[in-house]
Amino acid sequence: MLPHTVVVDFAVALLLTSVGADLLSMLAEEDEFRIVATWTLVFGTGAAIFAALSGYAAYDEAAPTGLAEIVVLNHRTAGLVTLACFVPASVWRMLLHGQHPQTKAAGYWTLVALGTSAVLVTAYLGGTAVFRYGVGVLNG
Repeated sequence: MLPHTVVVDFAVALLLTSVGADLLSMLAEEDEFRIVATWTLVFGTGAAIFAALSGYAAYDEAAPTGLAEIVVLNHRTAGLVTLACFVPASVWRMLLHGQHPQTKAAGYWTLVALGTSAVLVTAYLGGTAVFRYGVGVLNG
């Protein structure tokens, strides 16, 4: 399986690009931005699923303890919230063939806003685990 640190970068970049392209598509009313937003959402969600799977696999090997373990467990929880928001948002967009939802749009945008917040928190906690506590860093 690919290392968690590789897969997670794709998830973060694609999901945040999707949100930015979606906002641009609404402001500029350009169809190309909506298409970019849809595909980066779908591929970003797929990358997030692989990031979660690889994170679970990496947890046992990293074996964090103390404060590092708390940070990693919070990182995991934030990652699950990210998935809980972006998986249904991706399915929703695919069912609409990439169009923005016209009905219940507030629900869709709530998912996207919560998912964006969750991905930022997840990334921050992951960085904290690695760079402050050395989780997953090879010694020797």
